[in-house]
Amino acid sequence: MTGLYFRVREGGALVFRPEEDPRSRRLTLRLIARVNVSRGVVRPVARAAMTAAESARIESWIAERRAQLAEQAAARARLVIEEMNAVTEWLSGPARPEEVAALAEPLLLAMHDLRSALLRRQSGDAAPGATD
Repeated sequence: MTGLYFRVREGGALVFRPEEDPRSRRLTLRLIARVNVSRGVVRPVARAAMTAAESARIESWIAERRAQLAEQAAARARLVIEEMNAVTEWLSGPARPEEVAALAEPLLLAMHDLRSALLRRQSGDAAPGATD
């Protein structure tokens, strides 16, 4: 068996080397490293030495994962637009007055926060990921 297995978790991954025991024909996953994607940190596990090829594959995976996470964030933003349109339709039609009353303030605050963040980004005042 070739390659590495990446068990994705919050903020990174655990990296395993699949190993097959020829006598028992059992597959084992040997933990070789812990990865923090946002910082790009790879922490090898003491009892497992990584090869240069494995290190290169992990670095490649980090780049791929960062691109994937960026695309997921953009996809979530597109879904928010669709959800906002659906909420607008619901508010314009079947929403009961008590539902509108219960949701008006939280929706207005969330929309104000979103608008403020968009205006800051468009004006160049805030760096990516900056918050108040």
